[in-house]
Amino acid sequence: VDSVNPSGQVVGPAISAKHDVTLDTQVADVGPAGLSAARLWVSQDDGTSWIEGPFLTEPFKSVSWKAISDGKYRLAIVATDQAGNVSVTPKGKADDQFGLIVDTAPPSITLSSAIGIVEADKVVGNRRAFKPGDRVAVPFAIKDANLTANSVSVFLQTDATKGWKEMGKGQPTDSAFRFEIPAVGTKTAKIK
Repeated sequence: VDSVNPSGQVVGPAISAKHDVTLDTQVADVGPAGLSAARLWVSQDDGTSWIEGPFLTEPFKSVSWKAISDGKYRLAIVATDQAGNVSVTPKGKADDQFGLIVDTAPPSITLSSAIGIVEADKVVGNRRAFKPGDRVAVPFAIKDANLTANSVSVFLQTDATKGWKEMGKGQPTDSAFRFEIPAVGTKTAKIK
């Protein structure tokens, strides 16, 4: 005799840079009958409407799913056990539903200065030459629908044969990055 409904939920990932996503799931049946099926349900309008997605296969740990477009999705799992007990079909919003953001567009980054840097301590127009030890700032603007906090890295290249040197990592997305011009034997440099 098994009168206990099984349960299931999506547990990750929270964000994807691809439309094809492998979702991590947790599906369980505490009753003695054991699981017979589990299916993904998807809402693209914050729980107002739901559609059936693909079935999970044993051992019910993950499911591959393709988002139709970038956006925010609510995901739920409906599980059925061998006795015919079925977990709750999603309606509206609920705490056991999972939120997923699909964002395939890279951030748009604009350097606010024509040459990428400006003096850090004072406002000076169009200065193009700096010497070692000068304090400079890299003013930038970033646009993205799902920007991650403290995700900016700034790189400097003073020699094309040696590649890029990381000047700062984990920087705020809403303020200029400041650094001191290094003492190098070159008259030109690139910043990104």
